[in-house]
Amino acid sequence: MINPIKQIHYEMKFKSILAMAAAGLMLASCQGGASSEGAALGDLKNATAADSLIYYFGQMRGVDFHRQAERDTTLDTPQAKKAYIQGVQAGMNAVKANDEAYNQGLFLGMQMAMNLQQFKDDYGIDLNKRIFMSSLSEAVNADSLANQQEMQREFYKIIGKFNEEKETREKAAAGESLTKEAQNLKLAKLSDEVYGEVTVKNDSVQLKTGDNVDIDVKVAKINGAEINAPLPKKGKIGARNIAAPLNDMLTALKSGETGSFITSARALFGPRVSQLNLEPAEVVRVTLKASLLPPDKEEPKADKPKVNNPKIRRP
Repeated sequence: MINPIKQIHYEMKFKSILAMAAAGLMLASCQGGASSEGAALGDLKNATAADSLIYYFGQMRGVDFHRQAERDTTLDTPQAKKAYIQGVQAGMNAVKANDEAYNQGLFLGMQMAMNLQQFKDDYGIDLNKRIFMSSLSEAVNADSLANQQEMQREFYKIIGKFNEEKETREKAAAGESLTKEAQNLKLAKLSDEVYGEVTVKNDSVQLKTGDNVDIDVKVAKINGAEINAPLPKKGKIGARNIAAPLNDMLTALKSGETGSFITSARALFGPRVSQLNLEPAEVVRVTLKASLLPPDKEEPKADKPKVNNPKIRRP
C-alpha cells in the first residue's frame, strides 16, 4: 500500500501538477504546434514560450521515469515505456477543465485503483470496489462526521491482522525454499535462517557476540547475479544495525576466515526486499569475510575540577 507520508506529499503536489497537465492539454489543443509523438523542441514550428515551458516539463518528468526505472527494472523495457506514455495520456484526457471536484475525485480514484492492486499483490485479497464507493458516498453525503479516530483504530486493527497473516505465510515460504536449496548445495544448518560453510579457514580466534569486526560482504542471487544492497562494513556483532542472519554468519567464523552462506531475502533485507526487486522467499548467497578489530576504547574520564568552597560565616 502507498506510504501515508508519500500520500500526503502527492496530495500537496496535486493542484500544481494538475494545473501543469491542464496547461499541456490547452496548449496542445489551442496552439496545435506540439506533436503527440514527442518531437524535439527544435522541430516545432513557431514555438512559443508556453511551448518551451511544457516541453521542458515533459523532459523533467521523463528524467523522473528513468530514475524510477533504475530502482524498478521492470519499467526499463519498451513495453513498459509505451504503457507509461499511454497511461499519462489517458490521465490527461480524463481531466475536466474548471471542475475541481471531479478532478479531485479522479485523482482519488486513480490512487485507490493503485492501492487496491498493491493490496492484492501484498495480501492476496481482492477489496470490493462497490463497498468502497458505497461507503465513500455515505460519508460524503452524511450530515455529520463519523468518529475518525474510531475508524482509524478499526482500520489499523484489521491491517495488523493481515500483516501478521502475511508474515506467517512469507516466513513459512522462505523457510521451505531455504531448506530445499540447502539440501541441493549440501550446506550445514547454522540457524533457522542460515545455512553455510567456512571456505577459507585459519587457527585464529573465534568471533563472538560483542566483538567489533571489519566486514567484507557480497550478496548475490543463487544464479550469481549480484545484489547491490547497502550492508555494514564495520560493526559490533549482535548490534541492531546488523541483521540477524549476518550475526549468525559472523559467529560461525574465526577472525580472518571467509564463509559462503545462504539465507532468505526476507530474513536479510526485511521490508526492503521490494525495493531490491526480490521476493521475500527468494534464497540469496552471502560471501562473508570478517576480521576482529580492537575493542572499543573508553574515553578517559576527566578529573572533576576542585571547587574551593569558602567557609560560611554564621552570625
